[in-house]
Amino acid sequence: MRWLVLVGLAVGYTEATSRVELLYRYLSTDRGPRTNIVAVWALPAALTLPAGLAALLNVVVLAHLLIWTARTASTRLHRELFTGATGVLATLAASMISDATGARAAFWSFSWPWWAPLGVLAAVLAYTVVNAGLIIAGMYTATRPVRLRSLLLSRDDFALECATLVLGVFVAVTLTRTPWLTPAVAVVLVLLQRSALVAKLRDAATQDSKTGLLNAATWDERAAGELRRAERDHASAALLLIDLDHFKLINDTHGHLAGDDALRAVATALTSELRSHDLIARYGGEEFAVFLPAVDPPAAITVAERIRSRIAHASTAPAMTASIGVAHYPQHGTIVADLFAVADLALYDAKHSGRNQVCVGTQR
Repeated sequence: MRWLVLVGLAVGYTEATSRVELLYRYLSTDRGPRTNIVAVWALPAALTLPAGLAALLNVVVLAHLLIWTARTASTRLHRELFTGATGVLATLAASMISDATGARAAFWSFSWPWWAPLGVLAAVLAYTVVNAGLIIAGMYTATRPVRLRSLLLSRDDFALECATLVLGVFVAVTLTRTPWLTPAVAVVLVLLQRSALVAKLRDAATQDSKTGLLNAATWDERAAGELRRAERDHASAALLLIDLDHFKLINDTHGHLAGDDALRAVATALTSELRSHDLIARYGGEEFAVFLPAVDPPAAITVAERIRSRIAHASTAPAMTASIGVAHYPQHGTIVADLFAVADLALYDAKHSGRNQVCVGTQR
């Protein structure tokens, strides 16, 4: 009966939140991992039910998920099956730890031994390590990303993942002590998923979809704010415009997918070379904009040269170079539009002088 309760909650929750889930999937990037809320139902099954029933719950939930995605959204079957298989193995690992430590027996006893929370924690860790480890290993084998960090959950998704694990333990407690409270978890889960959706919407509104950098509108707004701060603090700043040389040739020769990979490689190079509080945007096409707060003119030129060298020596196929125009605050202007115009003229000078070089603006 308790197994049926978990299955009913899992299926009912998916059906009730189908529109939210569709939008969440649409906004989630295809290049990184995505939070899986199945743990809310699989973890309590592993903590309180026999291993066979716990694994069977994962299979039923996966089958329903495949049916749901087949009628509501396009999906890649091998990915869903791989994710489901990792969930089954993670549930079996948590079930084994729960049984070995006596945590499962503690859930069904009238008393709560002092060591029971340690067994529960060990089972949760086993579920997390097996599930996350297999998914990260599979993604790395399939994509071989330049940065392993791209395979990790974002801060918001990680918070949601932790919340689902805590809710899974809460479901295990209510399932054995007060079963009538168990459906209340679905309400809490809806609120958590909606908060995660808000974070996804925020990212979609501010980020470029191909590179994950800021988009032009957001960069303009934040750069203006940094200029106001620089004026208040009597500090210097710099604006860099970066344009990839002969980028159209990459698209025409190797295809647009290769061009997208090149844009992502440049985005990775920029985020690696610059500080976390520097503003980086894909401004349009193959053009990138960078705002460097609290940087004097010599340091800005050094940074620009470092970026140019990093792009030229990046291990990408085909090889790329970039031309960079530099404008300084307050020498070349006091608003973003003026600095942008000066940097744009300097960028054209770099292009006309042979490309793959840095030029500094010469007029206000």
